[in-house]
Amino acid sequence: PAGAEIPFAHSHKRNEEIYIFTSGKGLFWLDGTKHPVKEGTAIRVSPSCVRSIRADNSTGLSYFCIQVDEGSLVQATQDDGIISEEKPNW
Repeated sequence: PAGAEIPFAHSHKRNEEIYIFTSGKGLFWLDGTKHPVKEGTAIRVSPSCVRSIRADNSTGLSYFCIQVDEGSLVQATQDDGIISEEKPNW
């Protein structure tokens, strides 16, 4: 909701996080620096980075947080895709 904030800052031992902001605006605190965020902003945060979030006083802020083992994506290359013979029937 408007003006809400995470009441603490935190980091992780091994998980990185991906934040995807879906509505509103606010501030994302990363290692002591305030970064403005709004709908459409996406940020990857390394485990050791200290973070917190605060919603704007008038709009509030909504987001998803995806947490994964740092460096666990091992096939993010063009060679990982497989082109299908099947075609979409638009």
